[in-house]
Amino acid sequence: MTFIYALLLAIAFVPFNLAAPELGKINSRVTGGNLAEPGDFPFLVAPQLNGKQWCGATLLNAYTVLTAGHCSINIPPENVTVRAGSMYWQSGGTIANITEIKIHPSYRPTVGQYDVAVWHLGMPIQPSDTISYAKLVAQGYDPPVGLSATTAGWGNTAENQTVEGSDKLRWVNVPIVSRQDCSAYGQITSNEICAGGEEGKGSCPNDSGGPIWNAETREVMGTVHSGGGCGLRGVPILYTNLGTMGDWVRQNIWSA
Repeated sequence: MTFIYALLLAIAFVPFNLAAPELGKINSRVTGGNLAEPGDFPFLVAPQLNGKQWCGATLLNAYTVLTAGHCSINIPPENVTVRAGSMYWQSGGTIANITEIKIHPSYRPTVGQYDVAVWHLGMPIQPSDTISYAKLVAQGYDPPVGLSATTAGWGNTAENQTVEGSDKLRWVNVPIVSRQDCSAYGQITSNEICAGGEEGKGSCPNDSGGPIWNAETREVMGTVHSGGGCGLRGVPILYTNLGTMGDWVRQNIWSA
């Protein structure tokens, strides 16, 4: 048991898609979550790569989607679509193709910092009863320790799940964890946020790129970056901090 736990801590901060099984073998889901209802989280979109569920993403405006850099590197835009306005990644809502992918220029897969990207939609996604655009936190914002945050995603409910579960969106509330406590599992900088660590609750592989937001104001403050706990007690999940990278995102939003 001690060896297994130490191994989990050692991989805790590997970017999710680098540690995850081959695409198509496992579809991810927030573990320990609640089933969402139509319109609950209208800014979430479900990306698909070659028709398979792929990461998570946030709708910023009619032409722009926010996700993780490691969900975007070496991915041909023409192979990606996003579905908005549906609780199901396989059906319903509005589908748009991707025409361009921009990854933060300082992102390096081997380092993991600046793990953020934006995608250009080939057709506008307009607001509706189940679709709206996310609001980002202000540049310089840093969430206080203990703040209640919400994250959501599609897919499996456990790290080692080998069969597909329901394709309906799930969400969970998780607390912000101090960088000092989080640094016990790996190097943490101001470009990252730690959250979770409660048993049975958290993001899992391929939830990468999906948002984490202030549960009260609903402002998006990060994107899922890495983790290995997938609801393991005491092992938090790492998120890219939009309080330090929000300006880059805003400067790269498309208007048409």
